[in-house]
Amino acid sequence: MRIQYAVNLAEAQAAAQAAVAHAQSQGWKMAVAVADEGGALIALARMDDSSPASVMMAIEKARTAAVTGFATKLLEDAIKVNPAIISSGLVAVEGGLPITTEGRRAGGIGVSGGQSHEDGQVASVAIAKLVEQPGWKTK
Repeated sequence: MRIQYAVNLAEAQAAAQAAVAHAQSQGWKMAVAVADEGGALIALARMDDSSPASVMMAIEKARTAAVTGFATKLLEDAIKVNPAIISSGLVAVEGGLPITTEGRRAGGIGVSGGQSHEDGQVASVAIAKLVEQPGWKTK
């Protein structure tokens, strides 16, 4: 029997809200997206005065992390060795993190609007909030 893990709406919203609170504390204007394991959008938070482009990029970072199970920073680094990765339709810029539990993909979080390392930092805050939810474990 295969167990399918999924992020529900309440969990996705809690993760996005934690990310927004952290971004606000740093004075950053960002967009945060949470996707299910297939890359479909569950929750989106766009901070006031964040760029429309940040919304699109956050969604694509979440989708990429969800469907690959890899952090987008890892893909960014992999392009240096295999530039063909960029033609696969994946976003290879830091700020997307996979959501995993018990070694299985359950979704992805994407953040955009700051410098890449800031996006990654905010995405990590979102993941930390998600795994605080009852029933979540990470490997």
